[in-house]
Amino acid sequence: MNEKGCIRNLDQNIPFNLYSDIPPVGMWRDGWTIYNQDTKIRINKIYALSWNERKGLLYVKCNFDYFINEFSEDYKKEANKPNLKIIK
Repeated sequence: MNEKGCIRNLDQNIPFNLYSDIPPVGMWRDGWTIYNQDTKIRINKIYALSWNERKGLLYVKCNFDYFINEFSEDYKKEANKPNLKIIK
């Protein structure tokens, strides 16, 4: 079994800070957390961009792949869609 877990696919809005980089399409990038686990994501397709002036966030509506290990002790599934956060 791969220690990173399985690859899952999802359509969701990802929030980016104003001065942070958006990963290139088709490349794996780490520094993300989903279901309380550090993971890598790969953006496959970008559908739209939207701006939240109050929070200073750029929302990228996209399709992306991510690793998730459901057998990990840290895994905690949420009822709603996973909350993807960038960590640095």
